[in-house]
Amino acid sequence: MTTITTTRLTLRDIHLTDWPAFHQMLANDDVVRFLEYGPFDEFQTREWLAHVIVTKYDTPRRVYHLAIELKEPTSVIGWIALTTLAPTTREWSLSFALQQEQWGHGYMTEAVTVVVDYAWKELNAHRIYVEVDPANVASTRVIERCGFEVEGRHKEKQHIRGQWRDVLHYGTLHP
Repeated sequence: MTTITTTRLTLRDIHLTDWPAFHQMLANDDVVRFLEYGPFDEFQTREWLAHVIVTKYDTPRRVYHLAIELKEPTSVIGWIALTTLAPTTREWSLSFALQQEQWGHGYMTEAVTVVVDYAWKELNAHRIYVEVDPANVASTRVIERCGFEVEGRHKEKQHIRGQWRDVLHYGTLHP
């Protein structure tokens, strides 16, 4: 079981009982506007959660999908994930989402900082990358604050709600 803590947050493996908080996020058009999936109905949220939860049992583990939980008051406010095709590559991708009511409080910057540190120390990562829609200014700010640098732009890489979207490719190397 994976648990990472900060002063304000606990990042931990996701549980089925987290589904109400995840449904609140995944059913919200503003939260999923830059994701390739969603908005979800209740069934789709439960199906997504079940898939996410099963991945923690893979050996070797290739996906760390973690709930972001506020310590006070205790509540799930988002998720963050590290994913690799094969741990031997030592390259991991990072993705995340946060409940709209929690935007602008620095929670995601805090979560990204500790997850990247976890990847360096515990997963022996060499490189971590993030793909961000250029219009997603808030996520761009988060990853830039966390030391990621733009490595390139992929034209029309993601198909989101009937529209091809560019992505900015950000990366960082083990210090």
